[in-house]
Amino acid sequence: MAEHSDDAPRKLTDAEIDAQMARIDGINGSAGHHLEDPYLRDLLRQQIAGEITGDRARELGHQHLARQHGDPKHDNGATL
Repeated sequence: MAEHSDDAPRKLTDAEIDAQMARIDGINGSAGHHLEDPYLRDLLRQQIAGEITGDRARELGHQHLARQHGDPKHDNGATL
């Protein structure tokens, strides 16, 4: 029986999330990029898991990086 379009999306398993993280790491690595910051990696993991939106992950990531680099232009003072 076909699934209805109004069904909630299936939650990914930890193994599926790990596989997506590995895929992203591989793609980034092939381009010479590495995401090593634990906070940013956790944001990515939350986005993959559907816990936060991509927009929210980017917003929090930008705030985190601004705070690390002391850039008041992009740091709105929100807590992470």
